[in-house]
Order: sequence, then structure tokens, then C-alpha cells
Amino acid sequence: MKRSNLLNLLGIGLAGAGVYALTHLTPSFSESPSLEGNKESYKTSDFKDDSDEVLLARMLFGEARNCSKDEKIAIAFTALNRNKDGKKWNGEGNIKDVLLCKWQYSCFNSNDPNRAKLMDPETYDRVSFEACLDVARNVLNGNYKNPMDGATHYHTKNVSPRWKNSPKMTFLGQMGKHIFYRED
Repeated sequence: MKRSNLLNLLGIGLAGAGVYALTHLTPSFSESPSLEGNKESYKTSDFKDDSDEVLLARMLFGEARNCSKDEKIAIAFTALNRNKDGKKWNGEGNIKDVLLCKWQYSCFNSNDPNRAKLMDPETYDRVSFEACLDVARNVLNGNYKNPMDGATHYHTKNVSPRWKNSPKMTFLGQMGKHIFYRED
């Protein structure tokens, strides 16, 4: 059937064809992994309504936005590993509890300079936040292998936290700016 006949059958003239295409054939944001054209805002005053994906992306944005994709993946997996480790001080129950557990991921601490950036990541650096959303989505969907298998903790080379010398910590390796450990 010719396109013009199909449009007439649908009751759409040629002038209305563009409107039909825009309203019926354009994918919505939920069908697209990109923030392009997104009407949803990631601005928040707290994190209570965030999905695991958005909250994990916020953590990556605060902790690793300038890191390689592999480094972001390794850092994201620390939250999944902590969720399964059974240690209450790491947070328990679900990814949100782990990420928001006090003093676990410093970017969420009230005194951390990254916290304000987490609350409005698109205004600060939309492209980096989109990359963090992509990593978070794919980690949670099981599309990536954990490059630092079993890591529950990490720190940058610029700091030396007391916990790293604990006999319960096992050094796993270094990737980019970060050093990874597993709490036994």
C-alpha cells in the first residue's frame, strides 16, 4: 500500500503525517538510554525517591566521574559486593541502604563537596552523569563482569585510610586512580 493511501486510511493528511510521526513513532525517554530529550530532572534535595540505578549513578558521579569506564564498573561492583557481604556496618538490605549507609561512600556525606554535585548532576556535568547512568544500568542488569572480583572497598592513591591496614582487608589490586580491597 502506498504511504499516501495508508495515511488517508488512518485519517491523516500529509500535513498531519509529521505530527503523527512525532507523537507515535518517536521513542520515549524510557526506551532510550540517553538523556537526550529527557524531560525528567535528576535534581533532588535528598535521595529517598531514587531508583537503585539512579543512586548508583550518583555514587559513580561523585566518586569516579573522571575515571575510565572499567574503573567506574569496578567501583559500582563494590556496592553490589557490600550488599551481599552480611556486614551491617557496610549497609544491608538493598543497594540504596548500602550506598546511603553513613560513612561508607564519602560523596554522600553531608560535609563532602561532591554531595551538592550529586544533587544536581546534570547542571554540573551532564555528559559525565549520562556515562555514569549507563555504567550503573549495565552493572545492575548483569551486562558487565566485575574487574576487581570481590572488592568491597577502595580508595584513591592520594589518601591512606586507616582501614586499609586492618588484618580483615585483603589487597586486590589497583586500577587507574583507585586501589581495591576485599573485607574478609
